Amino acid sequence: MPDAFVPKIQEIIRGHVFHLRALILSELARCPGTTDEIAEALKRSPAAVRPRFSELVKMNKIEPVPGLRRKNTTGMSAKVWKQIG
Repeated sequence: MPDAFVPKIQEIIRGHVFHLRALILSELARCPGTTDEIAEALKRSPAAVRPRFSELVKMNKIEPVPGLRRKNTTGMSAKVWKQIG
């Protein structure tokens, strides 16, 4: 791939990540949920959504609901997340 395309690809990826974060925040404002629940609501892969949750935590935009966990698609106990503010 020619180096001239790299900045354009990076720009596209940044835009996609920003958009997905906004969708997650919008969904969490509507109803708290696990990463799997939010991925399903957004019709996205959990693998695409989970990194955005980590980013949103670091940005102080979301936090776990204290004491609330639900089973995820693998049957494991998962945190339920909510939007801050």
